[in-house]
Amino acid sequence: MPLIACSKKIVCECSDDPVANLSAEDIDVDRHIGIYNLIILNDLQVNYQAFACKTYCYSEESQEDADDCARRAALECIAAIPPPPGTPNPLTLFYNAAVTQTVTCPDGSTFSWTIRAGQFAAHNQATANAFAASVAKNRAQQHRICIVTTPSGGCRNSAYSVTLQAVGGTALFFPYLNAPASFMGCGSGGLPIHYTWMVIVGSLPPGLELDECTGIISGTPTATGNYTFTVRATDAIGSFQQKTVSICIIRITTNDPLPDGTTDAPYLVNLTETPGLQETELWTIAYGSLPAGMTLTPAGVLSGTPTETGDFTIGIRVSVGSC
Repeated sequence: MPLIACSKKIVCECSDDPVANLSAEDIDVDRHIGIYNLIILNDLQVNYQAFACKTYCYSEESQEDADDCARRAALECIAAIPPPPGTPNPLTLFYNAAVTQTVTCPDGSTFSWTIRAGQFAAHNQATANAFAASVAKNRAQQHRICIVTTPSGGCRNSAYSVTLQAVGGTALFFPYLNAPASFMGCGSGGLPIHYTWMVIVGSLPPGLELDECTGIISGTPTATGNYTFTVRATDAIGSFQQKTVSICIIRITTNDPLPDGTTDAPYLVNLTETPGLQETELWTIAYGSLPAGMTLTPAGVLSGTPTETGDFTIGIRVSVGSC
């Protein structure tokens, strides 16, 4: 059954001025228009020459929903055409069962897309189900959202900031009425809104907050510990991805000030923190410089033989992968 589909896809707002609406009125509901031309030629082993239906569907859900509706309506239109006298109607339509297809993100998390029952029609049940499965797979790949950020650890009573990031999904330049509710307070200046963020399980370390519009976790943590929570990124059409992550908040337990050293005498101090895992520590100099002859290893070993005198002030930074 050759199918000839119209390629035009139109997104419109109300019949009044959509530009003026941006500042003068409440946000309009987007209306998506699906258009489908269906021509059946003489390949059904009956005495049809050609039949055609052109159908239109409106949807406030999505362009895909409008297109699916128009395609289904075109088949229903053809099926309703009376056959020539003495010829049985060859088009008995069957509708797909609900189907879900799943794709995988690079970190192993999954993203699924479901086609509702009755979205697609075909001349037999197997074809209707297979078509729905194929569409579900394609849309899962097209709309897939993957959260790609693994937050780093932080130090108690020190400023912390990390930006959660995701890839894929559908961005939105301006909020519209049937977008997820969280989008209504985000976005300005024509910049695309990709996702809104929220914590759905667990909690952030005390003192930290998540900006739902930007995905930035920031603040000054006030307690040590390992904090595990699940974040959700939602795109402009309501698709979402979830990921469970942890933030380890530590404190440096090495006494301040450090023990004094002596020129030309070996010096050794092992820097310590809690409750981070020692094998994930990374120690660095944040500011200042060590006396000549001394070094700080990534494992937190401050050692050497100082060759100069003086009072040296340094800032030491440690990051940990996990507690």
